[in-house]
Amino acid sequence: MTSSNISSGISSDTGFNAGNAAPIDIAKHYFDLSNQGDLDAIALLFAKDATYSSAHTGLYFGREAIMAMMQEFFASYQTRRWHVNSIWEVNSSIIGFDFTFKGMQAALPDTPSEAQHITREGIEHIIVGGDCLIRHIEVRPKTESKPE
Repeated sequence: MTSSNISSGISSDTGFNAGNAAPIDIAKHYFDLSNQGDLDAIALLFAKDATYSSAHTGLYFGREAIMAMMQEFFASYQTRRWHVNSIWEVNSSIIGFDFTFKGMQAALPDTPSEAQHITREGIEHIIVGGDCLIRHIEVRPKTESKPE
């Protein structure tokens, strides 16, 4: 990953060019990449000084911190899938998603517990800057997580 690719928001693997995309398309692409587990391509969508806030994972500043959190989060699930229930434009730069996340948590080493299926419903807002990079993501639950 080169710094020119990161600053331009171009994902060479997918051919998606965030520099020419509307904020809603960038936000949809972020969800698609999340479902594919493509963390390298996701990193290309974030501004260097982006922020991320989630009731489940915490508050993060900067692309590097966000990606480190995502690496840990993705590794903690054997399977994971976000289903988008609805999408709306709060305004031209803020995109809202109503989503359902389903995943199977990986069993932790040296613990007797087995993997657990998790379902979470939430609302996510993605703010895309004029540079066509994600500036902020806010994730909040609609309901608390519940084992299936």
